[in-house]
Amino acid sequence: MYFQLDGASIHNSRIVRQWFNQKFPMPWIGRNSPFEHWPPRSPDITPLDFYFWGLIKNKVYKTRPRNRNELCARIRQACQEISIPELRRVSRHNRKRIEKCIRINEGLVERDNI
Repeated sequence: MYFQLDGASIHNSRIVRQWFNQKFPMPWIGRNSPFEHWPPRSPDITPLDFYFWGLIKNKVYKTRPRNRNELCARIRQACQEISIPELRRVSRHNRKRIEKCIRINEGLVERDNI
């Protein structure tokens, strides 16, 4: 397993880098990480990145939640509304993204080009 960080400056602080170096036997991926061969601007190919968060956000924020409890309830409801057939479609699409990424030698995979 590799742990990949976003580019947030807080993740680049010395104390955070030291913690990751101690906790992860395999290299972690991020700015100033020991794993130097990760391609810059590598494609996000996980369903959470290209599908799940956008779907949940669209459902939860159709109208502005009034408070934290309502926000949490909407998040739970949005997650429960995702059907098994929909998850299967996402899985098939993710496989296509990965296969295309391999075919084009780890190049950038855009949504419209799959």
